[in-house]
Amino acid sequence: MAQSGRADSPRTLADLTNELARVRSNIEKAQKDVTAKSKELFQQQHDIEYKDPSIAKIREDIDALEKQLIAKRQELNIKVTLLPGTKAIEDQRRDLFTNLQDLQATEQAILNEIKALESTGGATQ
Repeated sequence: MAQSGRADSPRTLADLTNELARVRSNIEKAQKDVTAKSKELFQQQHDIEYKDPSIAKIREDIDALEKQLIAKRQELNIKVTLLPGTKAIEDQRRDLFTNLQDLQATEQAILNEIKALESTGGATQ
């Protein structure tokens, strides 16, 4: 951290305020630089990946595999949904979350009552 020219004496409020303004200005400039440079670097990376035919082919293969994976996940979800017992599992899961939400709502209602009593001075120990 830069001192204001006085090595042994403490910095004043004005010194610190000026330094803070300089640092904030540098932060703002750095953030703009990062944004601009990141876009440029992303474009360079994109160009490398799509202009090289062998890399572009690998990317196309990955995209095709990802589409197949999505389709397989959808197929799996449909089949699992049709299996016996799946509805019971879903019902139990929903009941667990409903119970938790009910408890949280009760907690919030109690907290609201406590705050109301505290704010009106009606709280008794």
